Amino acid sequence: DLYIKQMSINKNINDIMFDGAYAYSSMNFGVLVLNLKKHEVADTYIIGPNATEIKVLNTVINNGKIYALSSNVIYTATANDPNLVNYENWKTMTGLPGSGTIQSLIVFNNKLILKRNNLLYQQNSDQSWTPFLADQTVSYAHVSDGYLFILNSLSQLYIVNADLNKTLIEGVGSITDAEYDTN
Repeated sequence: DLYIKQMSINKNINDIMFDGAYAYSSMNFGVLVLNLKKHEVADTYIIGPNATEIKVLNTVINNGKIYALSSNVIYTATANDPNLVNYENWKTMTGLPGSGTIQSLIVFNNKLILKRNNLLYQQNSDQSWTPFLADQTVSYAHVSDGYLFILNSLSQLYIVNADLNKTLIEGVGSITDAEYDTN
């Protein structure tokens, strides 16, 4: 239905995040929520200022909040708010660390990890941000099966566990997508 609907904006899917029976598709116009059990569109969030379309790079849910990331702003709202279709229920996060393009937002160990200008920052419990692996220029960061995978600009892969212990694997090359299975 999405692809046959007449729209003037690009309908590419930038990222998909799964939460329970829903898939949150980060789109070039906002967030498209799919009900996986009913096989239908549940909601569409057009969250830019005054309900304008914005390119959402990725969406995450953490500690009762939903976050939608654009290249220069992170929008947030209460995840269980029944009226997320109203752009006024979305606020922009302030006090973001670093400078340059915002590239991705992931959840690791119940904390937000922001990739900005190829550097990682971790949000602390007081909402402040601190560098995460500050000495690394990050090409790729992904969470799978409770581990954080970080590929740096030297083709070194760091695998970080929940206790923040790091294992280094050298000479990896490049990664476009990955999943980790401990079984």
